[in-house]
Amino acid sequence: EAGIARPASVARSVARRQAEFFFGRLAARAALIEQRQGMGDVGKGPAGEPLWPPGLVGSISHVDGLACAVAGPQHRHRGLGVDLERTATGESQAALRQQALDAQELARLVALAGPLSLDELVTLVFSAKESLYKGAYPVVGRFFDFSAARVLSIDPAHCRIVLRLAEDLHPDGFARGRDCELGYTRIDTD
Repeated sequence: EAGIARPASVARSVARRQAEFFFGRLAARAALIEQRQGMGDVGKGPAGEPLWPPGLVGSISHVDGLACAVAGPQHRHRGLGVDLERTATGESQAALRQQALDAQELARLVALAGPLSLDELVTLVFSAKESLYKGAYPVVGRFFDFSAARVLSIDPAHCRIVLRLAEDLHPDGFARGRDCELGYTRIDTD
């Protein structure tokens, strides 16, 4: 009814995945409208990446009934990345620590006293690295893992996190040593 195309891979998936895709693409449509691009569709590329209309870059995220998208003109943005996460706890938290952080990064988070719990900080770093990946992918054009960027600093007072690239991802703007500053916000859904 909404006129959102559903790729065959999504049509064959479980209902929950179909709903996530639909609401993510609905959020993407709102982002396109905000960019005065009408009611166009955002396709799905071979690596699962969103395919934005020519001249635009953007990102889509969804988690547990929430979806969001951001888009902007390519002449102003190399890429845009957004990620939604619920604070991970228990086994999920342990998996994030192992997947997204090295021992030095975890020690930095443990030593960071402030308004965010360790579970929140670990989830925040995971989300920031996901956002960086989504924003860099249009330029880098390949998969890279969480070790490609390391936590440099977190400023909870200004909702900023800085990641430093630990490897060369692309010669055009994504070289080892580049600092990438990301903003974050907390959304209460209760």
